[in-house]
Amino acid sequence: MPDWQSERDKKNKFLHWLRSHGFLVVAKDGSPSAESHYKANVDVMMAIDAVELSVEMRPDVVVLITGDADFAHLALQLRRRGIRVEAASTAQTLGAGLKTAVNEFIDLGPVLEGFDSLA
Repeated sequence: MPDWQSERDKKNKFLHWLRSHGFLVVAKDGSPSAESHYKANVDVMMAIDAVELSVEMRPDVVVLITGDADFAHLALQLRRRGIRVEAASTAQTLGAGLKTAVNEFIDLGPVLEGFDSLA
């Protein structure tokens, strides 16, 4: 459990950084499941929010902070609307289907490591 909490703390620092730099962040805390994993079940919520916001706000770019290949269809739907879609994840958790559906992949590994040093 301490490793899980440490990872959650790192992610919370990252979310705080995103918010403080003007990003719209929608987050949901997960619950511990298998060893070193947690479950949040946000797939449908995230997809609905992304499509709704794309209609209302008409962004130029949407960054999906996930590696889950289940979001490949969402990425393609957003791209069909003329929106550039990027996936931000760690390389080891990026699904092949999502990688081919987005315009660009952003590796968060080095970024998350940088939050280790924050107090």
